[in-house]
Amino acid sequence: MLNILYDAEQTIAAHFLDYTWLKTDKWNSLDVTYKDPHVQRLWRDFGENRIYLHKIYKCKNPFFHFHPWPSAMKVVAGSYKMNVGYGDRMLDKPPNICLSQIVPARTYYEMLDPNSWHSVNPISNYSLSLMITGRLFDDKSKVKPKVFKRLPSLDESTKKEILLDFCSHMIDIG
Repeated sequence: MLNILYDAEQTIAAHFLDYTWLKTDKWNSLDVTYKDPHVQRLWRDFGENRIYLHKIYKCKNPFFHFHPWPSAMKVVAGSYKMNVGYGDRMLDKPPNICLSQIVPARTYYEMLDPNSWHSVNPISNYSLSLMITGRLFDDKSKVKPKVFKRLPSLDESTKKEILLDFCSHMIDIG
């Protein structure tokens, strides 16, 4: 997944430079507020994968969760504390935390096993991260965390603000 993330990163930076991906109508969005941390999410398809731009806000009790697909991430700006665990995602109870670490800006990592769990919590007010996801692992992966309410889309000005924030950090990829 990391090689796909590298390609996506270069593609995004190039399209930010020519302004084609700075148009808010090119991005879907969600304001993820059902569990902490609060995440403002932009996403779009990228071949057979999906690109996500996340603005994640600091919180007191970050949600420990699994991803139903293989994924790779890059912290674009800021840093966060990440807790990691490993256990059956079909159980009602998350696994124990087996690793805690501070993940600084410009760090890449991937989660390739369907039973990997993590939580993230920015050290400062917020962090920006780029994520690429592949296809669902299997039929069990269709189990999603319970959403207690329908998640709204972001308004156009918030989408634009997030895109410009990412642009200011990503056009200097090196």
